Order: sequence, then C-alpha cells, then structure tokens
Amino acid sequence: MKRITTLFLALLMCLSLPAMADVYGNIEFPLTEETIELTVWTEQVATVENFDTNYMTQWYEEMTNVHINWITVPTAERKTKLNLSLASGDYPDIYGGDFGTSEMSLYGGSVFIPLNDLLDAGYMPNTQQWFEEVPELKEALTAPDGNLYGFPRASCTYHMRATNKMFVNQAWMEQYMEATGNGVPETTEAFQEMLIYFRDNDMNGNGDATDEAPLMGSNSAWCGNPLTYLMSAFIHPGNGNHMLATDGVVTYQATQDGWREGLKYMNELYEEGLLAAETYIQDGTQYMALVASGVVGVAPGAWQGVFTDNTTVLYSDYEVLLPLEGPEGLRMTVTDAVNGFSSMAFKGAITVACEYPEIAAQWLDFWTSKEGTTTVQKGFEGRQYEIVDEPAISGAAQSLKIFKTDNTVQNDMWMNKTVPERVTPEIYYGVPAVEGSQDVELYEAGKAYIPYESWTGFPLTAWATDADMQAELSELASIINDYVNQSVAEFVMGGRDIDDDAQWQEYLDELDAMGVDRLVELTQIINFGE
Repeated sequence: MKRITTLFLALLMCLSLPAMADVYGNIEFPLTEETIELTVWTEQVATVENFDTNYMTQWYEEMTNVHINWITVPTAERKTKLNLSLASGDYPDIYGGDFGTSEMSLYGGSVFIPLNDLLDAGYMPNTQQWFEEVPELKEALTAPDGNLYGFPRASCTYHMRATNKMFVNQAWMEQYMEATGNGVPETTEAFQEMLIYFRDNDMNGNGDATDEAPLMGSNSAWCGNPLTYLMSAFIHPGNGNHMLATDGVVTYQATQDGWREGLKYMNELYEEGLLAAETYIQDGTQYMALVASGVVGVAPGAWQGVFTDNTTVLYSDYEVLLPLEGPEGLRMTVTDAVNGFSSMAFKGAITVACEYPEIAAQWLDFWTSKEGTTTVQKGFEGRQYEIVDEPAISGAAQSLKIFKTDNTVQNDMWMNKTVPERVTPEIYYGVPAVEGSQDVELYEAGKAYIPYESWTGFPLTAWATDADMQAELSELASIINDYVNQSVAEFVMGGRDIDDDAQWQEYLDELDAMGVDRLVELTQIINFGE
C-alpha cells in the first residue's frame, strides 16, 4: 500500500467524501479492505440532527471502510441508559462519550477490554505518541491493576487552567488612573482604593453618583463569586471542596486563620459599600442585566462572557485584572491543572463484545491526532470554516475562519461528545486573532494568569475503587460546602461577626460536628491512598 504523508488542511480542501489509501493522522486508511460494521453507543447531542446521515459519519466511513450502527440516547438520560446497558450483558462494540475512573474501575476487564496490548502492538499510534510526550498522562489514566481501559480526552486550553478571574470596566479604570495618577491595582489595598473611587464618583455619567456597584458578582454564574479570587491574596483557597494537598497531605482551608483574614477583607469591602449584596442573591441572568445597564465597575467570572453577551457591553469593555497581592505578600490564582492539562478524562472504550478490537482501536485513536481533534473541534473546510492567510491567535501564520458558529441543529459534525480528543492551544486558538472576539479574550485572560498559578496538589484523576467511600465523600462534601458557602455570605454581609472570636469558634465547631475531619480523611485516602 502506498504511504503518502499529507498535510491535514490540504486534505480537507475537497468537499466531496475522500477515498483514501494513505497515512492520515498516523493511521493508515482504509482500516480494512472489506467493509465491516461496528456498533457505537453514544449521547444524542441536542445540536446533532442524525448520526446515521451525518456528514462526518459518511466522511469517516468512506475513509475507514467501517460502517457504524449507532445507538444514541438523549443527553438527559445518558447516565440511566448507560447503567442499564452496562448491566444488560448486551454490549455495543464501542461505548462513546465521557467516563470517570469509578466506571473504569467497575467495568474495566469485565465490560471494557484492556488496551495495553493494542497500544504496544501499534494500533493506537496517536495515543502512544501522546503518552511518550506526556508520560504523566498515561500514568494518570492507568488503573491500579496496571491496565488502560479507555481512550484519553484531555485539554490544555489556557482559559480553563485558572477560571477564577476578575475583570474591570476599562473606561472606569482609565478615568480612575487619570484622575489619581495610580496604576492598575495589584494589591488588595490598591484594589480597595479603586473601588472607593468608583463608589464616590459618577462613573457612568448619569448624574446619579449613588447607583454604581463598584464590585458585583453572582453566586450562580460561572466563577461569578469573588470569593476565590479575593481569598487567594490571603490563603490558598484549595480546590472546589476548599482542600489543599501539599506534598500529598490534605488540609481543609476554610478553617484556617488566612481564610478568616480573607473574610475580614471581604466584609470590609461590603461594609464600605464596595461589594454589592446582589452578589449573594442574584442569578446569572440578573447579573448580566445589571452589567448591561452600565452600573458595574468590577465583575468576577471565568471570562467576560459570564456577565456580558458582547452586545450592549462588549467583551473588550472589561479588562482582566491580575491576581492581587495580599498584606503578607501572597499573590496567586488557584489551578487544578496538572502539566498544563485543564481537564483529563476517558472518552471511548472497547467492549468484550467487539469482534474487531484492532480496527475499533484505530477507529478511536485517529481522533486524538491533530487532524482528528481539529475535525471534531472545527469541522470541515468549506462547511464550517475556510483557511485564511491571517495570523491565528495561537501565533500560526494561517488560521481557520469559522463561518458556522451558531448552536442550531446541524448535520455536519458529531460535536465533541463521542470520541477522544487532544485539545491543544494550537488547535483551540487556531482561529483569526480578531481583536475583541471571544477566543481572543479567552486566550489573553488565560495567558495572563498562568504566571500566578498555584496548584491545588490533587491529581486530575483519582482511582476510587471503594464505591461506598466515594459516596460518603460526595455526601459529606455537598453538606459541608453548602454550610461553608452560607457562612461566607453571612460573615461577609454581617449576619455573623467575623471579628467575634466566639462566632468564629461556633463556625468551626459546626464544621467539626458535620464531619470535616472525616471529609479530609476520605479525600486523603481516595487521592493518595493513605
């Protein structure tokens, strides 16, 4: 068979379905001379019209000579339907979609076949190359029994590495700097000074100097709670459960002195009329409406799209603020990212029912190549994008100009819910660097925070083999997190006195009664085996 090394972008310039007999994304196509059939179980994404008639289905079938019999289930019913399928004994050849370590532990070896031999024999060349480049990825995805049971899906996008960001109304900040001679605030003290200026001046120019909200967020918006951003100047806030792992030793951060100092600072902002009470009661829609009304100076969020839709208020109207330095010199932003990975999971597994595991492995492996992931993420030239001689956000000389960006139902792509992916910055930010665009704002804010990242210390994958222990952890974390979040709002807004030692001790005692020590113990065992 003639092997031809072909540039991916040139390959997709033809709109007709290609007939191939070459190496594409490290896989030699077609996968089989005689047409075979595989059954793939996957989620029916709301924006995908029909997997059977989908353009990507036809395109890939022509490439591979593999016909797919799809079993699709509604997104809302995926978990229930998956459990029923796994318990039935009647398995498809491939389960598509996301899986966690608990499912791999439970079904690996009984339903999902080990992939080690297929990997070693060269049937997963893209995954193998990825593991060679990032050995930690293979280590993280290998089960305690030494087997790999699923294909990797991981992302290295900058904007997802540290999501607790803060943004300032650029026009307001420029007015503040011009009037005071101060620079962009980099300390908690300077940040407070800027908020005071916003409070005391008619920043929106409507003649009413009392309707401005210097700092406002929303508990229900994506990272719209300012807690983690502000707390990071006083203590490492830890992961989503307020826990930090230092050299594999877990501690609970929401009981530490630094946590209390952070709450004191936030309470001071609230008492001075700098932190709006709406932060703790409004939803994301109300948050966005108030930003659109022109009264908000500083807004927290994972990115500007959390609080504006780029119409009345543009993304670029709000500039990212770097993490603040606290009174003890701490300056950081929380990240769960390991080796640059903002997320890591399994996506796709081959079952014991599969007659053609070698072909199934190649069928899945292609999508972790640059060519495969680009197709999943961006689509096809002439259908979803065109190649233009414009610099990409990533820095490449050429870029993919997307012209189908809406979320309406389409029948060109599977979207990104079915097969494995390797989402690199090069792929994700491979679109034109259009000033003020969503992707530019995501890229610039994400890159700005990278130098300040401080890892929570937890692996992206934890192999919890004890289902009862995992269930206990989840229940405890939910109860305790609800209590901590409620207490934060009470301490910040004065419902409880953060300066009163007795009230602080009451808070600590309640956490003890709820079982915070047990939460830490379970987290330690599940993540570090101790």
